[in-house]
Parts: sequence; structure tokens; C-alpha cells
Amino acid sequence: GIPYNGILEPSSVTPDPSTAYPVPFDLEGLRQNGMVVRFGALWPRHVPVRAWHEDLAAIVGVAKEHVRAVKRERPKRTYAVGLSIGGGQVRWLLEREPELVDGGLEEEYAHLRRLLKRLELPFAAIPGNHDQPELFRHTFSDQAFAGRSGPANLAIQVAPLLLLLLDSCVSGKDHGELDSGTLRWLDSELVAAPDRPALVFLHHPPFETGIAHMDRQNLRNAQKLAAVVERHAQVRLIAAGHVHRAVSTLFAGVAASICPAPNHAVDLDLGNERVPSLRIEPPAFHLHAWFAGDGFGRLVTHFVPIGEFPGPYPFFDANGELL
Repeated sequence: GIPYNGILEPSSVTPDPSTAYPVPFDLEGLRQNGMVVRFGALWPRHVPVRAWHEDLAAIVGVAKEHVRAVKRERPKRTYAVGLSIGGGQVRWLLEREPELVDGGLEEEYAHLRRLLKRLELPFAAIPGNHDQPELFRHTFSDQAFAGRSGPANLAIQVAPLLLLLLDSCVSGKDHGELDSGTLRWLDSELVAAPDRPALVFLHHPPFETGIAHMDRQNLRNAQKLAAVVERHAQVRLIAAGHVHRAVSTLFAGVAASICPAPNHAVDLDLGNERVPSLRIEPPAFHLHAWFAGDGFGRLVTHFVPIGEFPGPYPFFDANGELL
């Protein structure tokens, strides 16, 4: 690899495309970036081709898991956001983007579950467009999904907050849609808790980003979600994934965001000038911090780079003088 300089740049080594994942990464850089890495099938001269690919980054207790099944050629990953209550330590890990496995294979889910057993934080998972619904439910059978079948919606109370996780997946398709049952369920959950601040999470963004090839596969019935949200003032956040970029906007008058990625990012091509592409950019995650206050309190979203960086260094000396 090459010396780590804060950006995950390609190594100068060219892997054999017949036996290796074709996008080279700086492994030592990843290790220095706070990740525990065991890569297989990346560098044929160094590691076995059929080995598992597994890496785990733990930053302030929030874990990122990158999953790869033995029979697949592409590494897979889960994205996560951390949730802090009242400015305290991270209390929850919400795994929601892009999807939890690559091919929806049983061995992928089995490996994912083994990885997740390491986590000390409670966590909740939302399916993405690569997930297989039945295997997803079986893997996360301990989650109290809203129904025994159908969309894997989930309601979680964390301290004063209500977290509403929506299954926006359409079987066999990359785009998203919330079915009528999910919309009714969301409305009923909000009606039942009018005084509890609510954060809504789903895989597919309900708004356009300006990246054309991703906007074609976002949430197709976003206007129906907006109609529900607009009826409930306690909704403080709509958080999505799928696009592999940190994005923020307003949706139905509510703060809305897309979580950044711990691996690659979708090319920021707002002019539709290039073929759909990815870039290797610094990994990061979102930390949503909620603070009690008037009304429904205050929610602040932090963009947190993943890595070990110099500091913290004090601004002032013992006499209170600026250093």
C-alpha cells in the first residue's frame, strides 16, 4: 500500500482482475484509519483468494461492518448512524444503508450476524434494496417488527424519543416505495405518541439529490410520506441512505438527511456529465444528538469522519490565555 494521507487512495499495486476485487485499497491506510482489517481476495500474492473479507471500525462505540460472502466478488457493507441522548454517550446504532448484504444469500446473513454479536450497543436494522426479505427477518428475528409478514417496520422508544424505522424496499427493484400498510402504521404510531419527538428512518431518500442516476431510484411515493409527516409536528428528522453521500435538506418542512458512507461515495455529478460512478472518499457517519428543551427539544446532526486524528489540543493554557 501507500502511506495514509487522510484519503483512501488506490494503491500502486494492480490486482489481477480474475482473482481480486478490482478496486484496490490502501490496507495499511485503513488500519491507521481506525479499522481492524482482514481482507481476502484483494491481493492474490498476499492472501488467499477465497478468504473472507471483513473489517470493523469502532468509533465512539459506533461500529461499521463491511460484509462479504465467500462466493461473492464484491465487498458489502452496512452504514450506520449513532444516536446520542442529551449530549451523552452514543446510545443506539441504527443500521440502515445501503443494505446489509450484497446478494441476499443465506451465508451472507449468517456472517453478518456473527459480526453483529460483537456490538455492545443495542442496534436496529432496516432492509435495503439488496436484502432478501425472508432471510432479513430470520436474521433479525429478535427485532419486534410491526407485522409477522410484509414490510419490516419497527418502532423503538429510546428515552423520550420515538424511532420509526420504515421498510421502503420493493422486491426485485432498486427504487423504493412505502406501501399503504406502512403509511397507515406510521400515521398510527405518530397519533399514539403526539408528545414524543419522533425520528423517521428509511433506506430510500424521499427527495432528489441532483445526482440523476440515484434520483431515478429514490422513494417513488414521497408525496404520500410527506402527507403523513405534515400532520404530525413531533417529527424532527427524516433520515435515509442509499445514495452513499452526506446530504441535507428539508422534506415536508422537516430536517432531512442522507448518511455518508464508510466505504465508497457516489460521484457528485450534478450535471449528469459522467456514467454512474463511485469515488473513494474519506469514510464518515452521522451522529444525531438530541437535547431536551422547549417543545420537542433540539436535534443536531454531526458529520463524523472515521479515523484516528491528532488531538484533542486545548485552546487555552492554565492561565486562560489562548495558545
